[in-house]
Amino acid sequence: MRKERKEYEQKYLSRYKQPKIQKKKVSSSLYKPEKPKPKLDMKKERKEYEQKYLSRYKQPKSTIKKSTSWTQHDVDLGRLNLRKHTITKRREYLGKRKDYEEKYILRYMKKLKAEPKRSSSKNLDHDLISGRLNLRALVDKKRNELQTERTKYEKKYISKYKESKASIKKPKSLTESDDLGKFTISTKTTALKKLRAERAEYEKQYLARYSKQRKAKPKPKKKADSSLYKPEIPKPKRDMKKERAEYEQKYLARHLKQRKTKPKKKK
Repeated sequence: MRKERKEYEQKYLSRYKQPKIQKKKVSSSLYKPEKPKPKLDMKKERKEYEQKYLSRYKQPKSTIKKSTSWTQHDVDLGRLNLRKHTITKRREYLGKRKDYEEKYILRYMKKLKAEPKRSSSKNLDHDLISGRLNLRALVDKKRNELQTERTKYEKKYISKYKESKASIKKPKSLTESDDLGKFTISTKTTALKKLRAERAEYEKQYLARYSKQRKAKPKPKKKADSSLYKPEIPKPKRDMKKERAEYEQKYLARHLKQRKTKPKKKK
């Protein structure tokens, strides 16, 4: 243990370093405010710029004037006004579509008038084409269909049930002992009494056999066996981190005292 402790102390000392008192250094990376620039006289600068621009500026050459009879709409100079082109095209397209829709609705209405009237499901198509959907009519129609189906099914079921009831007839040869699915309390109670009596007789016979077997067997003598396992009392748990920290503090205190007591070597 001593060797291990000494090794641990040496390792700890090699790791341990006394904290150095660092002096505050003025860091050169701190923000240094810039010197304020002199204010600009914008009017003065603008005047100077205008004078320079006028000295550079050259008047454009006089171009040949076009005759007044020429206009932009009459002459094609190879340019394409996309905005004007798209607007005209869209108007033409919308006009054609509107005409087609009107013609189609007229044709469809003629067909509807010519055909004989059918179920309300065809009227739904007309609503869809005209751009409207009558949800109330659709829900009512579905409900009516469901009710008609239900009434038909109920009638069929009742007729089937009556037929099955009429076909089942009790035969005269049946006796009280036959099981017809009825629950009779008297028969059940008698059966339970018989079962309990049989169980009591069996238990008596079993006890008589068991007592005979116990009397026949010799009882083994109890020996005080010292080799039996005796569980130890559980020790309290150790907090190793706490113990180590306390030990390190004590060791440091001792080490510092030894260093102070030792005389300094002369150079």
